[in-house]
Amino acid sequence: MGDGILSKLERNAAKDRDDADYLFRSRKLDAQILRDRYKNELRHNVIGNMEWHDKTFELWIEIFESQTFSAALNNWDLVVWRNAPAS
Repeated sequence: MGDGILSKLERNAAKDRDDADYLFRSRKLDAQILRDRYKNELRHNVIGNMEWHDKTFELWIEIFESQTFSAALNNWDLVVWRNAPAS
């Protein structure tokens, strides 16, 4: 199930975040295992700004672990806006 979450990371659309959150919560996945898999299996294959992907991943974990999904999502929107790659 972690593969499904990690596969959505690079595109990072709202639907991807919602799907990933659902998978994380419904399957009761372990955040540390996801961190390990991201670091060891996916990170070296990601194309683009590595720092942006790292921040995105950590924000996803924060959203997944939060008690209030909407509060974390509001924080997420602010951070994405601040860290968005230049067009």
